[in-house]
Amino acid sequence: MTRICLIEDDPIMGESLSDRFLLEGFTLDWFKRGGQALEALRGHRYDAVISDVRLPDVSGEDVFSSATREVEHVPPFLFITAYASVDRAVDMLKRGAHDYVTKPFDISELVTKVRRAVGAPAATADATDGEVGPLGPSPCGHWRRRRRVSRRRRGPCSLPVKAAPARKSWPATCTRCPIPRAARRS
Repeated sequence: MTRICLIEDDPIMGESLSDRFLLEGFTLDWFKRGGQALEALRGHRYDAVISDVRLPDVSGEDVFSSATREVEHVPPFLFITAYASVDRAVDMLKRGAHDYVTKPFDISELVTKVRRAVGAPAATADATDGEVGPLGPSPCGHWRRRRRVSRRRRGPCSLPVKAAPARKSWPATCTRCPIPRAARRS
């Protein structure tokens, strides 16, 4: 199983990334300070590191520099930041960073970049329903997505339905069936 070191001081961003990567099937250790993460990098083997550039104690760049000097196996580093600078990004990529992503970003794209960095296969279709959702092939992810959608409304076939955007009156269609809900009642 792919193990990721996440270094992010913002609790909302950290929780979002942590939840998403866990749903995608990664093992993740989340650190809010660069010093703690550097100690973990010395003691554990990670497949990838996702680090914010600005941290409370040291910068993500300093963690990367220290890791390249002190850690035997340096995993690919992906940096995320809200304070983007082209010069900084180019400098970090020249020094060996794998990627540099500016906030706000699409978490799905970050997951794809991490998969590429560690050489993990891309998400494939789930054997149970044959479709690839926004969370990839994880049965847990599909279940959560279905549960979230199904809280809204359910059709007679017990699958989630969606109504026409500006109407409260139905007909609505099942998200899996092309048959309008009104037609299924008879």
